[in-house]
Amino acid sequence: MLRDNPYALAAPLNTARARRSDWHVFIGFCSKRHYTPLPATPVVVRELLEVSFRGDEPRSVATVERHLSTIAHAHALTDLPDPTKTAHVKGAWHLSRGRPSSQPKAALRGSHISYALQHLETDNPAWNLRAKALLSAAYCTMARRAELVALRVEDLSFNDDAGDGVALIRNTKARREETRYLSAEAVTWLKAWLGHAEIKQWAIFRRFTARGTVSQPPIASQEVARIIQRVGKMLNAAQAFGEYAWPADHISAHSSMARMMKARKEGIKP
Repeated sequence: MLRDNPYALAAPLNTARARRSDWHVFIGFCSKRHYTPLPATPVVVRELLEVSFRGDEPRSVATVERHLSTIAHAHALTDLPDPTKTAHVKGAWHLSRGRPSSQPKAALRGSHISYALQHLETDNPAWNLRAKALLSAAYCTMARRAELVALRVEDLSFNDDAGDGVALIRNTKARREETRYLSAEAVTWLKAWLGHAEIKQWAIFRRFTARGTVSQPPIASQEVARIIQRVGKMLNAAQAFGEYAWPADHISAHSSMARMMKARKEGIKP
């Protein structure tokens, strides 16, 4: 039934992926117990809560809330009663007591980006340049992961006199295009990466082949998060003493971009 509904996919790509993943979790839960997932009865959903909070692999409150939201969304799309809003299910939320609501995400500030641009060095010069171009562009544009991946050479416009420029960002949530500022430093790193990789058109941030050469396809959205996490781990590993050069725990690329925007609004510059 969900496949036949044209509105089932009417959501941002990452939201659709999360719902698909959550629905597969619920399908697997029901399959093991021979339950019907759609329509799901309140008893089935309550048991899902019990297993999620008190099972062998307990989940956080935020994860369970997301699962229930997906279940509710599936029932709404098929015009079925929402089992998650019943007293039977609401009464089971006491099982969440003592469970973490979510893990706090570390914020990346301008000082972290500046430190990375100055100190990030590995045995792979191409990887260094791509990471620095990505970090500087992300800080200037506050683009989400999918928006960074979608950036093309044709979206960049450089001001040769001032040294800065702009980037055309395709806002994936609002589904519109926005021109955002690029600092002279960001332009410098972007030019360095594009020149080193000999990229003259199409995707800016590309994958490496097994032999270390730059390929045609762009990196995946998940790779943006992995690059940020790897940068942090390398910088902190090189820190001999004192405070970490990078947030030590729970680095999230998506939330970090949003928090960098908040930091910039508060007047904290790189």
